[in-house]
Parts: sequence; C-alpha cells; structure tokens
Amino acid sequence: ILGSFGVRPNQNILDVISHGKQLFETGRSDEIAPFMIKSFGQFIPEIQKKQMLEQFSSMSREEFLSFHAHCGFVEQALHLEELIDLSNIAAKTLIVNGEYDTILDNTDIQDISNRIPNCVFKLIPKAGHFLHWERPEILNTYSDFLSA
Repeated sequence: ILGSFGVRPNQNILDVISHGKQLFETGRSDEIAPFMIKSFGQFIPEIQKKQMLEQFSSMSREEFLSFHAHCGFVEQALHLEELIDLSNIAAKTLIVNGEYDTILDNTDIQDISNRIPNCVFKLIPKAGHFLHWERPEILNTYSDFLSA
C-alpha cells in the first residue's frame, strides 16, 4: 500500500523545498511549518496543524539539517521508472492519493499504476497530501484491499 505516492518531484514541491531551504538558511526556521501548512497542509485538522507547528518549533539544529538533507534528496529524485522496472512488481499493490494533493501529480501516478501488474489506484476525494489526518476513514480502504 502506497499512500501519497509520488513518481517524481513536481514543480510545486520543488518550489516549496526551495523556499523552505531559504527560510532555514536565513535563520527563519520558525516560518517553515506555517509555510508547509499553507502550501500543502491546508486540509489537515487544526490539532495536527498545531502538532506540526510544535514539532518544528522544538527541532534541534541537527534535526533541521537532517530535514534539509531530505529535501535535497527529493529535489534530486529521478523519475520512478528510471529506478524500477514496474513490470517486475509481483505484489498486489494499492496506490492511494488525495484529490487535492498539490505536491504530487495524480496524472503521472495514474499512468504509473497502469504499468504495475495487479495495481489499484484510488484517488481520495476532498483529501490533500496528509491522507490519514484528513480522511482517517481511508484506513477502511486498506483493510478492504487487503481482505479482497
């Protein structure tokens, strides 16, 4: 089961990463979480927004450096098909993405899902990137998929 699954970085995530790195590098780390929420977390409940703000406000410099490195990795990520021969995937596969996810391209993902044998693609209505926070009932989708 692949949730909020991406095929390659889209321009939206590259823009978010660029701005977030600039915030970090100019000593404005306190602005990163609000920026992320505004950019792709606007559909999460207020309690999770608060948790994200608290998480980032308590991060150490080392944790920010690790996050910075992760963002660099995402920036450099290749198209999935340059890394994996999708036709060799033998497992029954479910890809679940949110309809309003601004940092993933659902057209690319739908196309990829058609190249994976025994794959089902589900686009979750009224959900963004943080599927489980925004639509906890999608866990039923998982259990239905696994029991089928």
